[in-house]
Amino acid sequence: MPMVTLRLSLANLKKRKSAAVTLIVFILLATTLLNIGITFMSKTERIFEQKEEELNGAQFIAMSNVNTYKKDLEEFVFSDNRIAIAEKEEVIYMPTTKNNRNSLELAAVFFNLDASRKIAPLIPIEKASDISEDEAIYVPLMLKSYNLSVGDTYDITYKGKTYSFVVAGFFESTYFSTSSSGYLKYFIPKEGYERLFSEIGRAVFLSARFKGTEEGIDRVSEEFTQEFSDMANLLSVSEKAVISYLSSASMKSAFMSFISVGAVILIAFSLVICVIIMSVIYNRVVESIDESMQNIGVLGAIGYTTKQIMTSIVLEYLLVCMIGYIGGVLLTYAIDPVLSNYLSFTGIILTAGMHLAEDVLCLCIMLCSIGITAFLGTMRITKLPPVKALHKVGSTHRFKKNMCPLHKGIGSIHVRLGMKTIFTNLKSNLSFSLIVAGGMFAIGLSMVTYLNFAVDTSALFKMSGFEMSDLQVSVTSHTDVRELAAELSAMEGVRKTNLSGLTTAKLESNDVDVIVSDNFEAMETLSTYDGTLPHFDNEIAITGVMSKTFQKEIGDTIMVTSAGRTSQYYVTGIFQTSNNNGNMCILPLDALKKLRPQYDIEQIDIYLKEDMDKELFKEKLRKNYKVAVNDVELLSLEDNNSNENAKYTKAAIIAEQKISKLLADYGVNSVSYSVLLDGNIILSGDSSAYKIDEIKDLKDYTSGQLDTLGSILSGLVTVIVVITFLVIGGILSITIKSLIRKKREEYGIYKAMGYTTKDLIKQLSINFMLTSFLGSAVGSLATILFSNTILQLLFVHIGFTRLTLTVNIGAVLILNGFMMIFIYVMALTKAYKIKTITAYDLLTE
Repeated sequence: MPMVTLRLSLANLKKRKSAAVTLIVFILLATTLLNIGITFMSKTERIFEQKEEELNGAQFIAMSNVNTYKKDLEEFVFSDNRIAIAEKEEVIYMPTTKNNRNSLELAAVFFNLDASRKIAPLIPIEKASDISEDEAIYVPLMLKSYNLSVGDTYDITYKGKTYSFVVAGFFESTYFSTSSSGYLKYFIPKEGYERLFSEIGRAVFLSARFKGTEEGIDRVSEEFTQEFSDMANLLSVSEKAVISYLSSASMKSAFMSFISVGAVILIAFSLVICVIIMSVIYNRVVESIDESMQNIGVLGAIGYTTKQIMTSIVLEYLLVCMIGYIGGVLLTYAIDPVLSNYLSFTGIILTAGMHLAEDVLCLCIMLCSIGITAFLGTMRITKLPPVKALHKVGSTHRFKKNMCPLHKGIGSIHVRLGMKTIFTNLKSNLSFSLIVAGGMFAIGLSMVTYLNFAVDTSALFKMSGFEMSDLQVSVTSHTDVRELAAELSAMEGVRKTNLSGLTTAKLESNDVDVIVSDNFEAMETLSTYDGTLPHFDNEIAITGVMSKTFQKEIGDTIMVTSAGRTSQYYVTGIFQTSNNNGNMCILPLDALKKLRPQYDIEQIDIYLKEDMDKELFKEKLRKNYKVAVNDVELLSLEDNNSNENAKYTKAAIIAEQKISKLLADYGVNSVSYSVLLDGNIILSGDSSAYKIDEIKDLKDYTSGQLDTLGSILSGLVTVIVVITFLVIGGILSITIKSLIRKKREEYGIYKAMGYTTKDLIKQLSINFMLTSFLGSAVGSLATILFSNTILQLLFVHIGFTRLTLTVNIGAVLILNGFMMIFIYVMALTKAYKIKTITAYDLLTE
C-alpha cells in the first residue's frame, strides 16, 4: 500500500507541476537562508577557536607606551603559571590614522616582519614576491572588502603626512584586524620598519597563550586580564600608559557580534518565508480538495481509505519539500566561497565547511512545518463521505449573506464584480493579504535597519552610550582642564563646553568602561531610557545588559571596585550602548573620586554653533593652543628660500613640531628646550605651552564605523527585498492560476454574455489591487508600530536593550505604494491567461 500512496502523490504532482516548481523554489530559498543563519550562529565561535589555534593567535594582549612602560607588567605576565608562552616586542604605534581606502579613523600598529615570534606569526594570503622590502606592507584581510588587492598602493596618513606602501599580501588575525576593534595591525619588512621606526613613536606589545583546553581558556583569560588591569592600577600607571589590553573572550565576543546580527536576521527572514510557504500550502490543499471533491469520492468508492488519501496529499508536499531542501543545502555549500569573501570584514576566512548537524536541524524544521500544515489542510477530507463527495454537496450550497449585490453599490459593474470576487474567495484573499503583509513587514524592517545604520544615524548616536559633542579635546598632564574649558567656551563659534572622561572599573564581577563627568545635565546625547543620570557621589547609571546580568533595577545598590577600593552606589538610571557589549556604567566625578582620589577629568567636550565650520575651528585651536598630537604635516628646511627671516620662522615651526612629536609619540611628560640656528636662539621655553594633547572627533569616528556596518547591511537588505518580491510574485502567480482554473466555467459564461477579456482582467486586477492594499496597509502599520520591538530582539545581544530607531513614515508609504503597483502589474500580466478561455471550448469539452 505505501507504493500505491506514492503513485497517487506523484500523479497529483504531475497535474500541478507549475505550482510544485514554484513551491520548490520558495523552499530552496528558505532552506538556504535558514541553513546559512543556523550554521553561522552555531559555528562562528567554533570557527574562531579553530582559527585561533591554526594561527597560534594570542589569547591575551597588552600594549603600552614605551616611555611609561613598567617592567612589573612584563614580569607579571611572564611569571604567571597559567601562561604557556609569552612574548614581548616593540612595535610602531600611530594613535589615529586614515587610509586611502575608506573614511575610517583607526589606530595603526606596525610589526617587524623579520622579527622572530611564535605567537601570531605572519601567515600571508595571496603573497607577492616582486615588491621591494622598502615599500612592502602586509595588511589585514578586512581591507579586501574595500577592493584592495595585492600590488595596489596603500596610503596611511598620520599627522598630515602620508606614508605610501604597496600591498604585498593579506593575513588573517584574531585581533586588531577589524574596524570595530579601533586598531589595525600591519607587518612591514625590516628595511621599511626601521625607516618608519626612526620617525614614529614606539610601544611595547605583550602577547600570551594559556595552558589548558579551549573550554577553560575564556574563563582563565578573563581572570588574568582582570588581574593585569588591577596590577596596572596599583602601579599607578597613567590612563594613557596602557593603551589596550584584550582577553581571548573579548576578542571572540567582538568577532561574533556582527556575524550574530546577520545570522539572526537571516534566520528571522527565513522563518517569515516558511510561514508564507505554510500559508500557501494550507490554502492549496484546501482548494485542491474542493476542486477534486468528485475524484476524492471516486477514490473512496473504489476502496481507498481516508487515511491513504490524506497521506498521499501530505506525501506530495513532503516530496516537494525534500526536493527544495536538497537544492537549498547544495546551494548553501555552493555559495560558501562567495560568503567567505563577503565576510572578509571579520578579519579571518570564514569557511563553514561541512555542517551535517545544522543540515539535519534545518531538514527537521522544514519537514515538520510543511508536513503538519499539509496534514491540517487534509483534515476536511474526514468530513466527506464518498456519497457526499461524489455529489459535490460540500460546495453546492451557499447560505452566506451576499456582501456585494450587483444591483447597488459604487463604481462600474467591473468594480462591483471585482469586489464580489473578494468575498466569494474570502479565505484565499485573506491568506494572500497576510502574505503581502508579512512580506511588507520584512521589507519594512530591512528598510528601517538600513536607514538608521547607513543613512540617518542620529537615532543611533543617541543610543551609542557616549556624548556626541562636535569635538573632544584631551589636555596635557600639566594643563588646568577647567581653566582651558572656560577659555574655549569663550571662543567665537562655541555654544558651550563640558568636562567628561572615560576610565575602567569593576562592576560587581564584570570589567566595565566608566563614563565620568561633573555635569551630566549639560550633555545632549548621553541619556537614560529609564530613570535619570547620576548626580550625587553615591549614585550610578548602568546599562540594560548590566541590569539584567546582576538583576538590578532603579533604587537597588551595586558594588563598584577600582584601584583596590570598593564602594556601594544607588542605581538612578538605565541606559544602553553597543560599546564593549554593554559592559559600561556612568559615574559622577565625585563618586569615582571615592575610589580613586587622584583621578581627574582630562577631556573637554566642545559644542559648536550651527554656522561654525568644524575644520576651521580646529585650525583656530591649533593656532591659539599648541597641540601635542597634531595632524599637520611636518615641514622641512630643504627649500630655496634665501630670506633669512622666513628661514628662521620656518625653523621655529619645525622645532615646535619636533617638540610636539616628543610629547605625543614618546610619552615625554615635560620638555625644556632652547633651539639655535646659525648661532642664534630662535626658540626657547618649555612644554607648558602645549595645553592640548589631542583633538578628536567622535562623531566622525562613529560615522566611519557605521559606514562599514551600513555596507554590510546594504547587501543583506538587497537580498531580503529581492527574495520577498520573488516570493510574492510567485505566490501571486500560483493564486491567479488557481483562481482562473477554479472559475473557468464562470469566465466562459461571462464571455458568452458579452464581457471581453479586458473586462475580466480588469475585474481580477481590482480584486488583487484591493487585497494587496489591505496587506500592504497591515504590513506598513506593523512596521511603524513594531519595528523597534522586533529589532530590539535581534540586537539585544550587542547591548541595545531599548531600541528607539527612527521609522521614516514617508519611506514606508512609498514602499507601500511600490508594493501595490508591483502586485497590480503582476496581476495584469498573469490574468492574460483568461484570453485562452472561450465559450466554444467549454461547450465542446
